[in-house]
Amino acid sequence: MADDDVTKHNDGVLMKLDTAQKIREYAEGLGCNEKQADVFVSSLGKFFEWTGARLLFKGQGGVKTWAMDPTVAAFFKDEYSFLLPAPKAAPAEFEGKSVEIDPAVVASALAGNITAKGKVARAFGDDVEATNLFLKAESKKRDGTVAADDPHKGKTENNPWSALNWNVTRQGSVAKADFALAQRLAKAANSFIGATHPSKAA
Repeated sequence: MADDDVTKHNDGVLMKLDTAQKIREYAEGLGCNEKQADVFVSSLGKFFEWTGARLLFKGQGGVKTWAMDPTVAAFFKDEYSFLLPAPKAAPAEFEGKSVEIDPAVVASALAGNITAKGKVARAFGDDVEATNLFLKAESKKRDGTVAADDPHKGKTENNPWSALNWNVTRQGSVAKADFALAQRLAKAANSFIGATHPSKAA
């Protein structure tokens, strides 16, 4: 009987450690550095549950939601923004012009947000043609558009579900902006929405 108690205790300890690691990985996926992820785990860990396959967020009234649900990620970005660094605009070269545009603004513009599209246009000096070309190119990059006869359609260097470019934050952004696109990208990388790590076959 005592051996069963020890086994249960050890299993419980291992599950707590595994849960803490999954929460830490989730926090890092939201953009936290190592210290921020530790604070995230210690202060917010009680709101998560690791099932062994999925990380769940325990919300108000005990309702459990998949932690990768875009609304959960948005909640943390709104309520705990002091823990999460703002995405940095990466300088990019487009048709001979260097521009800096926040990736979240580009995602919003691609999702149809007119204000975001205006911000992209301002980055191009209100050049409508350059803005439209840029957004079209970004859309193709993000949805994995390749030649129709390519057997690896969707497996592009920018697929956040691919093993090479695994990025939970970007997965959430894509899923929030266009869930059908997110499903296609995940499938193209032999993964699925909600996966906790990249597919080895991707």
